[in-house]
Amino acid sequence: MKIHSWDFWDKKTILQTILFVSGFFLIILLFVFGPNVYRHFKEKTLDMTTTATITSCRDNTFRGRSGLYTLNMVINYKYIIDTVAYSNVEIVPYDGRNRPFLDSIYHSQITIISIKYSSRNPAKSLINIK
Repeated sequence: MKIHSWDFWDKKTILQTILFVSGFFLIILLFVFGPNVYRHFKEKTLDMTTTATITSCRDNTFRGRSGLYTLNMVINYKYIIDTVAYSNVEIVPYDGRNRPFLDSIYHSQITIISIKYSSRNPAKSLINIK
């Protein structure tokens, strides 16, 4: 009686392995691209622009083997719409697209920024990164 190597693998084990590996890659993709995708879809609902004043800015860094790595920046800002003052906190991911803007805020102490907000609910806003 000859035993083949495919006899040791049943369909259930193969399916579980494929699901596990694809789920693992999906989690990695969501971790890497998730914040920007969420920001992109949230920005589509905002229709008005105005200026805001940055009240504080700090970076979230961790120490790795070869130095410090910045994950994101926490920016507090306030703005006025129709004599009502609003304030908001935004966590902006520190990636290739946002890095020049965030560096200009952090190093040159820019205090006035452009934001987008919803005309129906002005408390909902995002920093307008260009």
